[in-house]
Amino acid sequence: MIKVENNTIFIVTPKTQYEHKEEFSEIIDSLVKKGTDRIELDFSETSYIASDFLGLIMWKKEELTKKNIALVITKVSDPLKAVFQNLRLMKYFNLE
Repeated sequence: MIKVENNTIFIVTPKTQYEHKEEFSEIIDSLVKKGTDRIELDFSETSYIASDFLGLIMWKKEELTKKNIALVITKVSDPLKAVFQNLRLMKYFNLE
């Protein structure tokens, strides 16, 4: 399940799956149309991210950067943080 509050997208599911990709893309597109210059992602309730969903986030980040829109991950669960560390994506997403 995905929730949106202002410019923050909350991924409220323990596992992201393939079926979340379309909903996520539609939400991103909707926020862009509203004129936001920053989109935040909250993964505090997610412990697993499917590789195709991670690829989508990376692709969206690159696409939005070209439009001067920041896509940032503001919160991430410990299990997911380990995934980002193992994939060496901490710097890419500016995670600590």
